[in-house]
Amino acid sequence: HQRRARESLPVVRASARAELLRRAGWARDFILSNYAEPITLDQIAAAAHLSKYHLLRTFRQTYGVTPHALLRTRRAQQAVTLLREGHVDLTEVAVAVGFGSRWAMQRALRSHCGATGRTLRRVA
Repeated sequence: HQRRARESLPVVRASARAELLRRAGWARDFILSNYAEPITLDQIAAAAHLSKYHLLRTFRQTYGVTPHALLRTRRAQQAVTLLREGHVDLTEVAVAVGFGSRWAMQRALRSHCGATGRTLRRVA
């Protein structure tokens, strides 16, 4: 995956390309570490030491998704894990993984795995 990413970044110098990949990795790490918090694109860009516009371009070219899409996917994955582990209230799960409301979580779960929180809990 890193090789494809290296080839997709339209930077002339190999050192500049490597630096952009490293910074995109910082942004990815920031998202994966802070997914439960209400993070913004500006915060992600600051963590990567890039402008938000440069971050969006670089991140998409490197990972094939936007930072927001990765954030929603991570939150949905964590919500599924929590729903399958126990009998926690749907609203509590939504807040714990950073969705803010149970309705936002339901929409994300429906698009991520085609099921609602209740359905996932019953399957577990």
